[in-house]
Amino acid sequence: MLLELSHTWKFPNHLGSLQFSPSGKYLAAIAGNVLNFIHLANGWEPVAALDLKAELGLGNCNLSFHPTDDTLAIAGGRWVPWPDNPKTGQDYLGIAYFPDPGGPPSRCFLTKALSGSNSLALLPSNVVIAGAGTSIAWIDLEDQSLTDLVSEVVQPYEEIFSDWPLARGMKYNPVDHSVAVCWLSVCESYLYAYNLAFTVGREIERYGIGGVQHSCFCRFGFRPDFKRLAVAVGYHESNTWEGQLGDLEKQTGKFGYILVFDYEPRPVIQRFEIEAAVGTNFRITGVRDSKGNHCHYWYGIGDGMSNPVFVEDTMILFGLPGGDIGTLDTTTGKVETCARCSRNVTMLDYSTKKGLLAAGCDDGTTYVWQVKSVRNE
Repeated sequence: MLLELSHTWKFPNHLGSLQFSPSGKYLAAIAGNVLNFIHLANGWEPVAALDLKAELGLGNCNLSFHPTDDTLAIAGGRWVPWPDNPKTGQDYLGIAYFPDPGGPPSRCFLTKALSGSNSLALLPSNVVIAGAGTSIAWIDLEDQSLTDLVSEVVQPYEEIFSDWPLARGMKYNPVDHSVAVCWLSVCESYLYAYNLAFTVGREIERYGIGGVQHSCFCRFGFRPDFKRLAVAVGYHESNTWEGQLGDLEKQTGKFGYILVFDYEPRPVIQRFEIEAAVGTNFRITGVRDSKGNHCHYWYGIGDGMSNPVFVEDTMILFGLPGGDIGTLDTTTGKVETCARCSRNVTMLDYSTKKGLLAAGCDDGTTYVWQVKSVRNE
């Protein structure tokens, strides 16, 4: 794959979201609690920066573009103290809707339900929010009404989760009007899809997409035609190394795997193992005996892979903690490195309209490349 670096930005805070608009005209990023819009057709100049904490009182925010236009929704949390006792209060979920990138929000409101979550998907005239406690709700932007859609999962809570689960990823599929949600606990991840084509008041249809439960690192993304879904999973287990540290850092270890699902009829169709350099991608810890003498090393994943993105039907990109961006050809299973960043790559996004790849790092550094060719033939 041939990439040409177009632009680099250094936002002052950790990136929470990074997305191209459907038209490819804008790149939106939430760094810290600041929403930034970059106009790609206007010299790549930032067109607006809104401090969501100062202006709207929202923190820990996430964003979602409308599937077909450049309208945008933000979800974040706000703690509101009680009037009679300012030291105690209530957590609220805040929603802000932006009809024009760079402009002010036209709607902003709070709801007590689903507090503690910021996963969302913007639908035509509606926002679907995934929240804590295995709950999903439909929030109407016009009248601000909330309808509970899901209040349980396939198995009882005690059998699935070792602690309180949270929705840590949500993608809307406009083709079949469903939403895929990743539920995350301390050391388990579960991926489910929910059919939203229903009459309000009836139970929502629910089906699993593989039930990934091996790791606390699970991120996913659709192919542009929404017929396939890729899931990046990191291994949770630690490994033991009896040799020298320098030799360990030169090794390659099993980092995780990428699953590729057909969205209809939803079987797992492919699984690809991903290996990575131990010295730059794994967390290494020295272990000593009771006398303080060195025994061996443990190494395992500190951070997982970024969300995978499709750049064509059979080519997937993913980011690694060491800064590498890898390519996976699902036809051959071949994995290569196509670019390198300065820090841990936590998120990727690809604009099919413009052929642009964006990568966000854990220190706020953001890279954008023009994809010149997908294959090197």
